[in-house]
This record gives sequence, structure tokens and C-alpha cells, in this order.
Amino acid sequence: MNYWLVVGAKKNWITAFNYKNIWGLKNTQRHLWEHLNEDDKAIFYVTSPVSGIIGHGIVKTKFIQDKPL
Repeated sequence: MNYWLVVGAKKNWITAFNYKNIWGLKNTQRHLWEHLNEDDKAIFYVTSPVSGIIGHGIVKTKFIQDKPL
């Protein structure tokens, strides 16, 4: 099991909830995605408007889609 720090803006956090808890990565982050496993833990850190940890979660599944999130 790994622990991941997921950094992004508040709008990314809101988007994740609107899409049923899906978090997207850019193609440049594919090397990180390849090391991500089910049951890994994620800590979500928001960079603005105020910096800080805003949540946590557990990876349940991962997949590739051809449409950007």
C-alpha cells in the first residue's frame, strides 16, 4: 500500500465530486499512475484559495479514458 499526496486547486476537488469521485491525471503524470494501486491512500491538498489538506480517500479502481476529465 502506498500513500499519495494529490495536489490541485479547489476546482479540481469540486470536479472530482461532480464526476462521482474520479480524479484525473495529465499524460505527463502517467509514470505516477502506473505506480498507483487499488487500496492505496490519497491525501488531497488544495493550493488555492487557501493552502491545506482538504480530504483523503482510498483508490478503489483505476482506468484510462480517451476523454479529458
